[in-house]
Amino acid sequence: MKPTEGLQEKLYNEILSHIKQTDVSVSLSLGDYFYYTRTKEGQQYPIYCRKTGLGRCSRAKSSST
Repeated sequence: MKPTEGLQEKLYNEILSHIKQTDVSVSLSLGDYFYYTRTKEGQQYPIYCRKTGLGRCSRAKSSST
């Protein structure tokens, strides 16, 4: 496949230019944890993450009197 090496490289770079390589998904709350995935540039597979939900922000409801 030596004769098509230049074309392969060009196609590969074009495909990569259309992909967001570093990204974080929206977190999903299940029980006391938040689950999300993130990707890093240069890595092939996503990183599956879980963090405790103790630090989440919650708005206190104010009652009008």
